[in-house]
Amino acid sequence: DRGLFGVFVAGESQNARVGELDEEMVYESRVNDVFTLGTTSWRIVEITHDRVNVVPAFGNVEVAEAVILTGALPVFADIDPVTYCLDVSGVEAATTPRTAAVVVVHRFGRPADMGKLIEAGQRRGLLVLQHGESEAPYDEIAQRRQRAAYLDLKLRGVRTPDDGDG
Repeated sequence: DRGLFGVFVAGESQNARVGELDEEMVYESRVNDVFTLGTTSWRIVEITHDRVNVVPAFGNVEVAEAVILTGALPVFADIDPVTYCLDVSGVEAATTPRTAAVVVVHRFGRPADMGKLIEAGQRRGLLVLQHGESEAPYDEIAQRRQRAAYLDLKLRGVRTPDDGDG
């Protein structure tokens, strides 16, 4: 029982430690696996006898995990090569009759083209969500309930809260 493996940023100095993983997780992991440590997604580039070397992953594991926790299957779409954000044509190509929502992740301080993504979602009757802070103020609890009610209609087995704090 080795215990914990240090997690280090590949190509950085020996002191670029970003955390640690337990032995079981390391033994079940492979190169190119993506995992979340803290609030950051990391891609494994090398596993040695005492450390895991990683690079930042451009995906948001937590978004896909949230979709899976609802019992749904996340489907990924192409990104815009300039902004690295979700591309409208990629969304249109990935959308099927079973699609319930689109989750937009703004990347590297560059916003996705929300106007076009919302239009595409409206044409297909999809809920369009943003991952990140909204610039416009809104009633967060009411908006959460509205989104949960919408998804409840689209996804079987999802229950929405009808009272409480959201």
